[in-house]
Amino acid sequence: MAQTVGEIRLIADGTKVGFNHQLLMIAIPSSFLAVMGGAFIANSLGKDLNDDPVYQDRLAKGLVSMDSGDDQQAEITPEAKRAVLIFGVSIFAVVSYAMAISSTDCRERTAHGEPVWYLVPDGVVQHIGKYHLYSKE
Repeated sequence: MAQTVGEIRLIADGTKVGFNHQLLMIAIPSSFLAVMGGAFIANSLGKDLNDDPVYQDRLAKGLVSMDSGDDQQAEITPEAKRAVLIFGVSIFAVVSYAMAISSTDCRERTAHGEPVWYLVPDGVVQHIGKYHLYSKE
Protein backbone atom coordinates (compact mmCIF):
# COMPACT_ATOMS: atom_id res chain seq x y z
CA MET A 1 0.00 0.00 0.00
CA ALA A 2 2.80 2.42 0.84
CA GLN A 3 4.39 1.69 -2.51
CA THR A 4 1.17 2.54 -4.31
CA VAL A 5 0.76 5.76 -2.33
CA GLY A 6 4.34 6.74 -3.14
CA GLU A 7 3.91 6.08 -6.84
CA ILE A 8 0.57 7.89 -6.98
CA ARG A 9 2.12 10.93 -5.30
CA LEU A 10 4.91 10.98 -7.88
CA ILE A 11 2.38 10.64 -10.70
CA ALA A 12 0.30 13.46 -9.26
CA ASP A 13 3.36 15.71 -9.37
CA GLY A 14 3.89 14.93 -13.04
CA THR A 15 6.61 12.31 -12.70
CA LYS A 16 6.33 9.39 -15.08
CA VAL A 17 7.22 6.30 -13.09
CA GLY A 18 5.68 3.59 -15.21
CA PHE A 19 2.83 2.84 -12.82
CA ASN A 20 1.18 -0.29 -14.08
CA HIS A 21 -2.60 -0.01 -13.78
CA GLN A 22 -2.99 -3.46 -15.31
CA LEU A 23 -1.26 -4.89 -12.27
CA LEU A 24 -3.95 -3.42 -10.02
CA MET A 25 -6.66 -4.63 -12.40
CA ILE A 26 -5.36 -8.15 -11.85
CA ALA A 27 -4.24 -8.00 -8.22
CA ILE A 28 -7.38 -6.52 -6.65
CA PRO A 29 -9.97 -8.87 -8.22
CA SER A 30 -7.76 -11.93 -7.77
CA SER A 31 -7.20 -11.06 -4.10
CA PHE A 32 -10.93 -10.59 -3.63
CA LEU A 33 -11.71 -13.91 -5.31
CA ALA A 34 -9.06 -15.68 -3.23
CA VAL A 35 -10.46 -14.30 0.03
CA MET A 36 -14.06 -15.13 -0.93
CA GLY A 37 -13.04 -18.61 -2.10
CA GLY A 38 -11.21 -19.22 1.15
CA ALA A 39 -14.20 -18.00 3.15
CA PHE A 40 -16.55 -20.27 1.21
CA ILE A 41 -14.30 -23.28 1.77
CA ALA A 42 -13.87 -22.48 5.48
CA ASN A 43 -17.64 -22.12 5.82
CA SER A 44 -18.28 -25.52 4.23
CA LEU A 45 -15.76 -27.39 6.40
CA GLY A 46 -16.92 -29.31 9.42
CA LYS A 47 -20.34 -30.50 10.46
CA ASP A 48 -23.59 -28.71 11.06
CA LEU A 49 -24.14 -28.01 14.75
CA ASN A 50 -27.08 -30.42 14.81
CA ASP A 51 -24.75 -33.24 13.66
CA ASP A 52 -21.69 -32.29 15.75
CA PRO A 53 -21.37 -34.63 18.76
CA VAL A 54 -18.98 -32.33 20.64
CA TYR A 55 -21.37 -29.39 20.36
CA GLN A 56 -24.35 -31.56 21.31
CA ASP A 57 -22.44 -32.85 24.36
CA ARG A 58 -21.59 -29.31 25.47
CA LEU A 59 -25.20 -28.25 24.88
CA ALA A 60 -26.46 -31.15 27.03
CA LYS A 61 -24.07 -30.18 29.87
CA GLY A 62 -25.29 -26.59 29.78
CA LEU A 63 -21.95 -25.18 28.63
CA VAL A 64 -23.57 -23.51 25.62
CA SER A 65 -26.21 -20.85 26.06
CA MET A 66 -29.16 -20.87 23.68
CA ASP A 67 -29.94 -17.20 24.30
CA SER A 68 -29.82 -15.05 21.23
CA GLY A 69 -27.86 -12.46 23.18
CA ASP A 70 -30.09 -9.60 22.10
CA ASP A 71 -30.66 -8.42 25.65
CA GLN A 72 -27.08 -8.99 26.77
CA GLN A 73 -24.36 -6.40 26.32
CA ALA A 74 -20.81 -7.69 26.28
CA GLU A 75 -18.44 -5.79 28.53
CA ILE A 76 -15.52 -4.25 26.70
CA THR A 77 -12.40 -4.88 28.73
CA PRO A 78 -9.61 -2.34 29.12
CA GLU A 79 -7.29 -4.75 27.30
CA ALA A 80 -9.60 -4.77 24.27
CA LYS A 81 -9.79 -0.99 24.27
CA ARG A 82 -6.01 -0.77 24.47
CA ALA A 83 -5.60 -3.25 21.60
CA VAL A 84 -7.95 -1.22 19.39
CA LEU A 85 -6.10 1.97 20.30
CA ILE A 86 -2.71 0.41 19.45
CA PHE A 87 -4.08 -0.88 16.15
CA GLY A 88 -5.53 2.52 15.26
CA VAL A 89 -2.34 4.38 16.14
CA SER A 90 -0.30 1.87 14.11
CA ILE A 91 -2.50 2.30 11.03
CA PHE A 92 -2.33 6.08 11.42
CA ALA A 93 1.47 5.94 11.68
CA VAL A 94 1.84 3.81 8.54
CA VAL A 95 -0.48 6.02 6.50
CA SER A 96 1.15 9.20 7.83
CA TYR A 97 4.59 7.92 6.92
CA ALA A 98 3.44 7.05 3.41
CA MET A 99 1.86 10.48 2.98
CA ALA A 100 4.96 12.23 4.34
CA ILE A 101 7.04 11.05 1.40
CA SER A 102 7.29 14.25 -0.59
CA SER A 103 7.97 13.97 -4.29
CA THR A 104 9.56 17.42 -4.15
CA ASP A 105 11.94 16.13 -1.50
CA CYS A 106 12.70 13.07 -3.64
CA ARG A 107 13.51 15.31 -6.64
CA GLU A 108 15.74 17.56 -4.54
CA ARG A 109 17.57 14.61 -3.00
CA THR A 110 18.13 13.06 -6.42
CA ALA A 111 19.37 16.39 -7.84
CA HIS A 112 21.93 16.59 -5.02
CA GLY A 113 23.02 12.98 -5.50
CA GLU A 114 21.44 11.80 -2.24
CA PRO A 115 19.79 8.36 -2.11
CA VAL A 116 16.01 7.97 -2.22
CA TRP A 117 15.83 4.17 -2.16
CA TYR A 118 14.38 4.19 1.35
CA LEU A 119 11.62 6.62 0.35
CA VAL A 120 10.28 5.15 -2.88
CA PRO A 121 9.87 1.67 -4.38
CA ASP A 122 12.75 0.02 -6.24
CA GLY A 123 10.99 0.49 -9.58
CA VAL A 124 10.88 4.25 -9.06
CA VAL A 125 14.58 4.39 -8.10
CA GLN A 126 15.46 2.35 -11.19
CA HIS A 127 13.32 4.56 -13.43
CA ILE A 128 14.94 7.74 -12.06
CA GLY A 129 18.40 6.26 -12.58
CA LYS A 130 17.67 4.87 -16.04
CA TYR A 131 16.40 8.16 -17.45
CA HIS A 132 18.65 10.40 -15.29
CA LEU A 133 15.64 12.27 -13.98
CA TYR A 134 16.16 15.34 -11.79
CA SER A 135 19.92 15.39 -12.29
CA LYS A 136 21.56 18.83 -12.57
CA GLU A 137 23.35 17.90 -15.80
